[in-house]
Amino acid sequence: MPQRAHCSAKNGGSLGLYKTVIRRLSHHLRRLLPALVTLGAAIGAQAQTSESPPITSQAYLYVEPYQTRFEFMVDLRTALRWLEVGDYNVAQLPTEKANSLTTKAATLAQTWYEAKVDGNTATLAPPTAHIVRGKPGQTLPLDPAAPIIVADCMLGLIWEVPTGPQPQQIHSTFRWSDSHLQSIPITLFFGKTVDHGEIFSAAPSILWQNEGRLPPPEPLSKVPEIHLPAPLALPLGVIAWVLGGLIFYIAIRIKDYRLPGGALPYLGVWALGALLFLPLLVVRIDDPFAKQPEPVTTDEQAQEIVEKLIHNVYRAFDQRTESDVYDRLKLSADGELLRQLYLDTIQSLNLDDKESARVRIEKFSASVDGVEPGTLPHEFIATTNWGAIGSVGHWGHTHPRTVTCTARVQVTPVDGQWKITHIEVLEQRRL
Repeated sequence: MPQRAHCSAKNGGSLGLYKTVIRRLSHHLRRLLPALVTLGAAIGAQAQTSESPPITSQAYLYVEPYQTRFEFMVDLRTALRWLEVGDYNVAQLPTEKANSLTTKAATLAQTWYEAKVDGNTATLAPPTAHIVRGKPGQTLPLDPAAPIIVADCMLGLIWEVPTGPQPQQIHSTFRWSDSHLQSIPITLFFGKTVDHGEIFSAAPSILWQNEGRLPPPEPLSKVPEIHLPAPLALPLGVIAWVLGGLIFYIAIRIKDYRLPGGALPYLGVWALGALLFLPLLVVRIDDPFAKQPEPVTTDEQAQEIVEKLIHNVYRAFDQRTESDVYDRLKLSADGELLRQLYLDTIQSLNLDDKESARVRIEKFSASVDGVEPGTLPHEFIATTNWGAIGSVGHWGHTHPRTVTCTARVQVTPVDGQWKITHIEVLEQRRL
């Protein structure tokens, strides 16, 4: 009995000790609970911050005769983080920050993209950077007066690749440094064909091959010829030399003066001088007896000429370098009109003054509603209405463009070819 009581007392003492320990642990846990909750929240926030935000990106390759255009888009928040321009968590981007972003992007992106055309590395102009509103394939121009909402906008970069009229292979390589972006979807547009692919950070290249799928550019319209009679060449230099020689010879004969060495050396010098003067002071005049072409007096005659000249003016802008455009324009226009025609037409065809996408004319028609003679021979002035319809792919979707115009078009023969020498625009609309 005493032994059993001793065991019970022992067990009771152990139980009391356990209760005391549990009470103390509970007390300490209650004190530590707020700190544990705060620590857990901090760890969760840190883990959330370390995660990369979702990235929206898209690339496009537009292949056209004479030019290929590579476009890359990334959401504006990622662009701010990449380029380290201010706080990328801001909701709205100030205008000065937007300008800093596009300037820095255009500078740094010069080494991001390279292209080989038919095996040769292309020389690229610096890319252009733009902020656009919307998502890939659903973008709208950014109103300069509108606020730049970071969540609703994207940064776009454009590289222009010069090519021939019908490139066969274009090898594009686009490199980026952000480890959170493993791949970029890319859409290819050429002719009426749309293709899709993907470029990866480990393999950042894509190869486009023509294989007869890119139609060649259409030839220029054939303008009717004007057959002018060849002018008469009047060698005034030879005539003056011969007349001067005759007057000199008659004068010395009247005075009965004898030339040293006789008349033979004089005749030789005279003939040699006439030969030397033959290409000098040659004046070309119209042959009054030659048959002249019929003047352009009807609307139908004028339309056959004017419609093709104006169409070829638009087709000149299929070329992409200024010198090539001017060379094509000279086939249809002449004189002081050339530069003004270049500026007016390129303004009507460019999608945006700040962007490089240019409308390609697909349909054109013109009609003449009146003809009157000009001031020069064979010249005429035609009151003409014309319409041009085209489109351009940009940022993943198509922009249509329609240009209508009414103008008085002056057409003059220049070196045996009809050319536009003056345009007086009466009404013009761009849609």
